[in-house]
Amino acid sequence: MALDLLYIHPSGHLNDLVVPAGVLSCVNGVAGERRGRYAFEVEDAEIRAARVVAMDLHWAVALPGFARLARHVHAVNPRAAIVAGGITAGHYARDLLESLPLDFVLEGDSEVAFASLVGALVDGRAPGPIPNVHARGMPAPTRCRMTAAEFDRTDCLTADWFPTFQHVTNWDAAAFGQGRTLPVSRGCAMRCPVCYGSYASTFGPGVLVRSPEGLAGNLARAVGLGVRNLRLVLGKIPARTLTALLDGLVAAGPFAFDSTLGFYLCTPPSDDDLDRLETAIRSPIALSMIPPEEHVPSPGPDTLEAEREQWRSVVRRVSRSPRLHLDVWATSTVEVERLRRDLAAESVPGATISLGSVWNVTRPNDAGERPSLGALEAAMDPVWTFYAARLLSPPLAAALSPFRFLDEIPADPEGSAAPADSAATWWPTILGCWRRHFLPLLPGLRFAAVPVRRRSPGVRHRHATRLGGDLRAGQAERAAGTDPVLLQTSVDHRGVTLSGSCVVPDGADALAFVPSGPDGSVDPARVSAVLADEVILLACAPGAGTLAVSLRIQDATVAWLGLDGTRKSGGRADLGYFRPASRDAGSRGPAAPRVP
Repeated sequence: MALDLLYIHPSGHLNDLVVPAGVLSCVNGVAGERRGRYAFEVEDAEIRAARVVAMDLHWAVALPGFARLARHVHAVNPRAAIVAGGITAGHYARDLLESLPLDFVLEGDSEVAFASLVGALVDGRAPGPIPNVHARGMPAPTRCRMTAAEFDRTDCLTADWFPTFQHVTNWDAAAFGQGRTLPVSRGCAMRCPVCYGSYASTFGPGVLVRSPEGLAGNLARAVGLGVRNLRLVLGKIPARTLTALLDGLVAAGPFAFDSTLGFYLCTPPSDDDLDRLETAIRSPIALSMIPPEEHVPSPGPDTLEAEREQWRSVVRRVSRSPRLHLDVWATSTVEVERLRRDLAAESVPGATISLGSVWNVTRPNDAGERPSLGALEAAMDPVWTFYAARLLSPPLAAALSPFRFLDEIPADPEGSAAPADSAATWWPTILGCWRRHFLPLLPGLRFAAVPVRRRSPGVRHRHATRLGGDLRAGQAERAAGTDPVLLQTSVDHRGVTLSGSCVVPDGADALAFVPSGPDGSVDPARVSAVLADEVILLACAPGAGTLAVSLRIQDATVAWLGLDGTRKSGGRADLGYFRPASRDAGSRGPAAPRVP
C-alpha cells in the first residue's frame, strides 16, 4: 500500500469531528491516492505508507493535540513530508517550524500553494519557493491571494476520500457541528477581534466572493451529495453583493435540504433579500450574526442605527416565518441583555441571543493580540478536563452546567451560585480559567478509583450524562480498609487515557470515580467529601485488575480488566453531544453512536 497524501485531523478540539472547509478544498485540489483519517482512528501502517502527511491547526484550542500528532507522525515515518495549514498555523508558521518536526506550513490562501507543493513532493522534486508556503531552512515566502476565479473553483464539499468524516456529517451535534462549511467569501472588510472564522488578517488584503453562478453550483452539488448541516460563511459583504448572490440562487433554485441550512451573515438582509432567500431555499434557514455594535471598525452613528433597525426588521420577519431562525452572538453579558431589549427577541421563538464568549478564547486576533506558542499550548492543554469532569463527576457536571457546551451560554456563568458540595474546592480555579481564557477548565484534575459498596442500583442519566453498560450514578460507601488508587493520566495523539491497578475486596461491588482537588491530591477527607455526594460507579466483582478509561472529549469508555487482560465489566459515559440523523441506519440507540 502506498499513499500519496494522508490527511490526519488532530484530537483536542471542542468537537473532535469538525474538519475545516480549507482542508477539503486543499485535498480536493490534488491528484493521486488520498486518504483522510482522524487522529483517534489512523493506523501507524497508514502513516508509514504516506509520502506526504497533512495536518490542520485551525482552532488554537487544538494546539496540544496537533503537537503530539506531529511528533508521532515523524517518529513513525521520518521520511514523510509533514505539511501543516489552518488559521492558527499560518499565524505561527515560523514558530511551528522551529518547535515541531514539520517540513512546511501554509499561510493565507492555501489551495493553489498546496497543490503545487504536494505535486512536487509526490513527484520527488524539490518544491523550491512557493508563495504562502513556509519551509524549514528557507526564508519567509511571498504572500499571494487567489484570483476570484480560482476561489470560485474550490471544492469544500467532496469528502469521499475521508469516509469517517463523510459519515459523521450526517449526525447533528449539540454545539460546533461537524457539518460541511462553504465559504462564500474569504476575508472581510471588518477587523472584529472576536471573529475567528473570518479573521481578516489571515488571508491578506481584499475579499474574495464566489460568483452567483459558483454559489448556485455549489448548492446544487451539495444537494446531489446529500450534504446535511451545511453552513455558508458570508461575513459582512456589501448589501448589493448579497442581493446579487440571492438573485442567482432564485434563478437556479429552489434548493431543498433535509436539514437546516446555516448562513453566517453580518450584513443585515432587507425584507426583499429574505423573500429571495425563502424562495430559493425550501428548507429551514438559520441566520447567525455578530451584532453591529461589536463590529470593528465601528459603524458611524447613523449607519449603526440603520443596521439596528434592519436587524429589528429581521426579528419581526423571523416571528412570522416557520422556516427562519436568527442566532445573535454577543461577547458581553451587558450586550446580551441590551440586545434582548433592543431586538425585542425574547418573545420570538425563532430568535436566540447568546453569550458567544468562546469566540474570544485566548488566541491571535485582529486586535493585535498574539500570545506566544508556549503560552497558547499551556492555556489549551487542559481542555479535556472540562469534558472529563462532566463525564465522571456529577457534582462537577452540575457546577459546569451554566457553561453549556461553550457556545450558546444564556447568561453570565459568573452569576451562578458557587457549588456547596464537593465541587466547591474547584470553583475558584474554574472561574479563574474562565476569566483568563474564556474556557472553564480544571488544570491539574486527576481521578482516583475507590472500592465501594453501592447503596442503591443507581441511575443511567445524570446532569445530561448518559451512562451505559455497568456504569451508574448513585450513592456509595467506601469499603473498609481500602485506599484510593490515583489513576495515571496519559495523553497522546489519540486522546487521554486514565489507568491504574486496583484490588476490589470482598464486601465491595463497585469502583467509584473520585476527582482530585486542585492540587491533584486525593486524601481521605477528599474521598469522604466526594462519597457524600453522588458519584459515577462501575459495577465489578471482587478481585484484582486494571481500570482503564479512554477519554475522547465528548465520551468516555471504561473497562475493568482482569489480571489476564480479559474484560470483566465496563461501560460508556457520553454527554449526548451527537445525535444521528433519522436516515443514518443502525446508529440509533440510547447512547450516542460510536465513530467507526
